[in-house]
Amino acid sequence: MQILGDHIEKLRSRLEAASKAGDAGARNELLGEIFVGVHKLTSETQRRGLASAHRLSGALEELLRTLLERPALCKGFVLDAVADALDLLAEPTLSGPAPGFDQSSFRILVVDDDPISRRAAAGSIQLVFGRPECVESGEAALGLAGKQPFDLILMDVFMPGMDGFETCVKIRQTAANRETPILFITGCFDEETCRRATEAGGCGFLAKPVLPKEIKLRTLTLTLRMRLGRAEPSGVLEEVVG
Repeated sequence: MQILGDHIEKLRSRLEAASKAGDAGARNELLGEIFVGVHKLTSETQRRGLASAHRLSGALEELLRTLLERPALCKGFVLDAVADALDLLAEPTLSGPAPGFDQSSFRILVVDDDPISRRAAAGSIQLVFGRPECVESGEAALGLAGKQPFDLILMDVFMPGMDGFETCVKIRQTAANRETPILFITGCFDEETCRRATEAGGCGFLAKPVLPKEIKLRTLTLTLRMRLGRAEPSGVLEEVVG
């Protein structure tokens, strides 16, 4: 199992180099090497029957393929999604056996006042988890969050009435979703937006227009990590490294 651990560590090293590369050609070459390495990881997790790890690695492979085909999409937040997925695949807590991936057990909430953006996010999530809950306002999101727990909440920043930041703060005050990952969706990344997102308790960003494959990878990574952090033995990602 140490072989896989070493393999993932090499991929993370190449990703760090890609994120620092000033030349687009050099960055693309490194991403190509990462893609080949992740493809091997996807094949190996399938061979070992690690269903959830295979899904995560497969989603990572899909995103990397998109970035190679469309280098202009290779932004900092997208590379962060790649790094987070690799980190999860290398988690020491995955060294024990765990049950397989059960999409029906996940609860995901999409909050966006724009119906087109809402449908786009829901469609990407539905490919893996089934249809998520969708609401068009912060007030409606808070109403649901006060009644039931979610594994992940995707939150638009700028909405009429209660915006995403205020909604996030209030959701953090509920018993059911105090620790639930909340991922902001926005096209604005100025310093003030980033500061407010951090203060509100968000766990990251998806940039508009959002890549479907990035939503898929982010959702898999955050929901699986959330499950692994729970006290009850309900983890869904099988052993990847020892």
